[in-house]
Amino acid sequence: MSGRKIGDIILKEIKMKIYKIISILLVSVLLFNGCGVGNKKSFVRPYNDYDKFSQRRLLNEKLVSINVSAAEGFSWKPGINLSGYLNFKFIFTTQKNKNWDDRNINVSILKNKTTLLSLDLSKDKFIKKGANAIYIKAIGVSVQIKKDEEIRFSIRDNAGLGGDNFDLLEMMLIPKKNPNPSENKNILLITIDTLRADYLGYYRKLKGLYPDKISFSPNLDRIAEENLIFTKAYTPIGSTWPALTSIARSRMPFEHGVQGNGVQPEKSVRSLGHQLFKDRYSVSFRANAFQLNIGGFDKVRNFGRKDKKLKNSAKEFLAANYKKKFFMWLHFLGVHSGYRPSKEILSRIEPDGYTGSVTRAVGPVLTKITSGKKKVTENDIDHIRNCYAGELLQLDEWLKEIFDVMKSKKIWDNTLIIISADHGEDLYQHNKHFFHHPSIYNTTLHVPLIIKFPGSEYKGIINQNVSIMDFMPTILDYLGIETDYRMTGESLMPLIRGDEKRKNRYLFAESERNQVLSIIGDKWKYIFNPDGIVPETQYGNPYPIAVEEFYDIENDNYEKIDLMKKTLPGIYKKLKFNLMNYIKSFQLDKKKKDRKKVSEMSEEVQKELRSLGYL
Repeated sequence: MSGRKIGDIILKEIKMKIYKIISILLVSVLLFNGCGVGNKKSFVRPYNDYDKFSQRRLLNEKLVSINVSAAEGFSWKPGINLSGYLNFKFIFTTQKNKNWDDRNINVSILKNKTTLLSLDLSKDKFIKKGANAIYIKAIGVSVQIKKDEEIRFSIRDNAGLGGDNFDLLEMMLIPKKNPNPSENKNILLITIDTLRADYLGYYRKLKGLYPDKISFSPNLDRIAEENLIFTKAYTPIGSTWPALTSIARSRMPFEHGVQGNGVQPEKSVRSLGHQLFKDRYSVSFRANAFQLNIGGFDKVRNFGRKDKKLKNSAKEFLAANYKKKFFMWLHFLGVHSGYRPSKEILSRIEPDGYTGSVTRAVGPVLTKITSGKKKVTENDIDHIRNCYAGELLQLDEWLKEIFDVMKSKKIWDNTLIIISADHGEDLYQHNKHFFHHPSIYNTTLHVPLIIKFPGSEYKGIINQNVSIMDFMPTILDYLGIETDYRMTGESLMPLIRGDEKRKNRYLFAESERNQVLSIIGDKWKYIFNPDGIVPETQYGNPYPIAVEEFYDIENDNYEKIDLMKKTLPGIYKKLKFNLMNYIKSFQLDKKKKDRKKVSEMSEEVQKELRSLGYL
């Protein structure tokens, strides 16, 4: 016998001893953990790790050892939605007895009653060892499973003589890859100043609102219908600088310190731009009427209230950078007052024209209406709201131009797009106020949210509370970027993937530097103004808010009926209790003045805030 053959025999003997040791260890581990041994036919465990960088979900299951007499099996229920390739490796040990030639050994994988794989163990592939024979196999199967479904492994030996053993050595799921790896996806964040959720056409359609009105956002509606729309998205504050800083830093205004327009955030605190720049993204922030320095962007441009210029700049950026990995944030002035759509745009909304007394829907005119100095009719109020809607209709057309460039450069399907707003607008529905600050009502806090994933990977309607502070953790989670930065917002990816069904999430909002607070539940909302202050609008009109207000926002989203004046439901105490705990958690100091004085702001910032009616 040659030395090579002797070496092969010795190597085979060593392998067999190793397999035997592994099998003994497996059984010992399983006995110690009490799962999958002997008559215990199943184990149900969710996966407990996810290596985002290698794109492999490691199941890390306890390996299974089963004595097979005739037909045995075990099941696995991941408890989440999974799509990919289930790879596993096993050893089947059987007796090589007189019935060996008549035996038919089969291993099958089933999802519910559907067979995904049926594997007959060919006898010539067994390694014969004395009275036993061993079959070692590594194999994979494509699977798509919902969280309430399970995968079952069936092992059958038709001889039924006993003495067979099935040992599962490893099992993992490798997700199906996106068209391109997620780390190479582009990010486009679009925020539209002062846009209410209920002015988005698709949202109106879902809620059955104003069926006689045309859609003011047909292009955004198409994106919403083909992707994800969130019907309960909220901002933590009705003011632009604080809200945008909350988006960029995923923190409440009291946490990042920007509680009013004109206050710059601390430069030492990281933002979404910092995180993506660190991950080799080209990061660009392009905005209108906006001197806020969020930080973390290598390209920052301001277009002085001209959305058309901003739109053209965005198109130029995309045409020049479509081959690069980029994050671009566009903040459009959008429907911010004054509301001055073109005559052509307005004629689409008011085809019969308007003959009332409001010739210009701008700040000074609207303020006179609020103070009672200018008398108006319901027709006049409808016209002002139509002017607001006309601004959205115009912007919707400009956004389509940006999207068309992305499609022509073939980056549309490789870009994660988030479309939302910093806050909404009261539009005369509370205290005869048209604007946003200091409102803490849903007319100002409830904002639209559309998310388009690359390749429209996720579609549907999500009716759970989410916050604009969730954008940053969601983007980082999707891209697989890890950070030790503390964020108040939550990643929406588990909710989007269907990995979890969250219980009611409470969201908090603030006004007047935390002197007025609210808590928003799934169906109810509580407002707390402990000192009974009477805030003022930017034009000096009083904006009264009661010490306590309580609303059924499921049936009264515009908060017309204050239930504090009626018999309160039991949930009132629960919301108030949670709000009190929230106040304690950040040790609210109502006397703290952390907003800079106007005299400390640059002349440029003061000029801009005056143009918007804030000073």
